[in-house]
Amino acid sequence: LKETDVGITQYVRNDMGFTGVLKARFSDFLVNEIDVHGKVVELTNQHVPQTKEDEINIGEFDSIRLDTMHILTEDIWESIKALVDERDLKSKSVNIKVDGIEKTERTKIHKLLKYEFGNKIATSTEDFNGSKVIKCVLGKKGARERSKWLWPGEFVWFVIYKENADTLQAASDLARNLRLQPSHVFYAGTKDKRAKTTQLFCIKKREPLQIMEAAKRIKYMQVGNFEIKNECLQLGKLKGNRFKIALRQISGDVNHIEKLLNSMQKYGFINYYGLQRFGNNAEIPTYQVGLAILKEDYKEACELILKPREGDSSELKEVRDFWWANRDSAKAAAMLTNNKFIEKKLLEGLALSGKNDYASALMRLPRNMLLLYTHAYQSFIWNQIASRRIKEFGTTLLQGDQVQVVQTDVRGQFPQSNFDVPNEAEEAFEDSSVVDALLLKKTVRTLSLEDISKNVFTIFDVVLPLPGFDVTYPSNVVGNWIGELLKADGLSSEKLKHKVKTFSLAGTYRKLLIKPEDLKWEFKNYDTPTCNLIESDYDKLQCVAAAQHLPEGKFKALILDFQLPSSSYATMALREILKYDTSSHSQYTLGENEKQKGLDNNQ
Repeated sequence: LKETDVGITQYVRNDMGFTGVLKARFSDFLVNEIDVHGKVVELTNQHVPQTKEDEINIGEFDSIRLDTMHILTEDIWESIKALVDERDLKSKSVNIKVDGIEKTERTKIHKLLKYEFGNKIATSTEDFNGSKVIKCVLGKKGARERSKWLWPGEFVWFVIYKENADTLQAASDLARNLRLQPSHVFYAGTKDKRAKTTQLFCIKKREPLQIMEAAKRIKYMQVGNFEIKNECLQLGKLKGNRFKIALRQISGDVNHIEKLLNSMQKYGFINYYGLQRFGNNAEIPTYQVGLAILKEDYKEACELILKPREGDSSELKEVRDFWWANRDSAKAAAMLTNNKFIEKKLLEGLALSGKNDYASALMRLPRNMLLLYTHAYQSFIWNQIASRRIKEFGTTLLQGDQVQVVQTDVRGQFPQSNFDVPNEAEEAFEDSSVVDALLLKKTVRTLSLEDISKNVFTIFDVVLPLPGFDVTYPSNVVGNWIGELLKADGLSSEKLKHKVKTFSLAGTYRKLLIKPEDLKWEFKNYDTPTCNLIESDYDKLQCVAAAQHLPEGKFKALILDFQLPSSSYATMALREILKYDTSSHSQYTLGENEKQKGLDNNQ
């Protein structure tokens, strides 16, 4: 998938760029969340707070867990959890065989179970069918309700640092180790996989020590900076992200590169939706599925999701090919061993609903996945309009443009720096922030000739709408373009009010241009192609330094440090200075060239 495939074609300034390899290693891309108060979220300590009544040896339960893994298997843990959650109504107890286990070891098991489940269960050592067992039963109702929570607030907030893992994976793995549902792990926004990322997480009524121990069992994750609060962390409640990025193997004159950076600092970049928004397949980008859904062509949508394509794993390729040829959904679903594939969920839906009930099958997909498709279509339209607006009129203000009036956030927490809802927060925004959305729309107004003559607004105040049934369009030619694109696709603003509520698009606004905040940079020469060029939060905690600048180094890197609002893409800022495609294919080609240069220089 290339940038031009999704409407990304223009630059604010058409100077000559330079080349550099982006994400040659995931450690070249660091992301730190910025909370609603404008504070950069960093992992600075791993101290576990303790209540005065609960002085626990931090390593004690790790040790017990390791010593008893052969007894307390995953199946045993799951059975106890089902008992506690009262999911298994037939089973009144769980028996753990402890034949030949010394009393001191049995005591440790009792202690660990007490720590994990508190008063929710009661344990005792008994003889059962000739074996010695530890019997777990539900605690008495009153005791369960009185389970002690000794902290001043209900919610444990903490900083999570992760490497080469996205937010959803981290939340799922942490929840599993804490024996929680992933939905019980709260966060403000999602971060990409191929990076080192730091953000806030929040869990209700789980001891900080338990969270720390759970994280220790996940190799890519570190946690710390615990705080106890009365309120829960809400999805979408973040100001943005700070990026530290290393562009390796840069070519071009240093003075010219600095001119490009100064230019972007002054003129900004086009606030395109990046390629991540559209999937990774050029044949079937996500917006095509979204268009089919919006047109109520559910058969087409299902076929696009299941259609054979290049780049699949051998297992998925076999399944797609089989289904495409035979349309046996049940058998195709059974061929997929990984339950995480959306293709498996869709195939199961087709098998259950009947091979022609494509609408019901689609509705078996997670809601956030369905939203991803329809929002990708909105984003595709927005990118095309932004490109044409810049191509035909540059950064000149036009009568009829729409601008955002400066206003504090609905809760008075921070100025709304970008009007679009964060990519990761759209579902929550629609469900729980309807009042916010209405107020946001009221802060947009149409630009008059008088406004332009008085220099009241600049191009950085201009917003473009994402099409929808409840949004106004610019009262100039730009508004006409939106209608024309929708019409060409067999849609209209009115038709975006879908009869299936999940698929309805009300519309919102997004800043046309963005300036990176607090932009800093440095050049660093290095010899080893794989050396670490930037220190992460965890590197700092471990006193691991990044590679030093070598005046005579074989290679040159550009290290960038800047902040963006939550719905903006760092890759789109980088393309403004690089002036070339940031797609994975382009980066792979450049990366291979860097490897070859490294080999040539070492010969």
